[in-house]
Amino acid sequence: MGLMKIMPSAPERAIPDAAPVEYAGLTNRYLPKLKPYDDDQEIMRAFDEEIRDLGGAEARGNTARQRHVIEIIEKIYASSRSGAAQEVAPL
Repeated sequence: MGLMKIMPSAPERAIPDAAPVEYAGLTNRYLPKLKPYDDDQEIMRAFDEEIRDLGGAEARGNTARQRHVIEIIEKIYASSRSGAAQEVAPL
């Protein structure tokens, strides 16, 4: 299945922050401006939110280890971007 285009119709008035376009011979269509979306950042945000929602440090377990895991993940991404090995501090 290919990429779907969403072209909202607004015959009464323009849609704010959307570019007017003609699509498939139809007028009064608008191309909305969408915020950039980063899957990796969203995964990390959700992970951070889950940790915070668990309650106090006792409920979360070893927070030093959790921070270390996140540091390792960040170093993996940095290594992927640069092509160079990254140094990770011992736990």
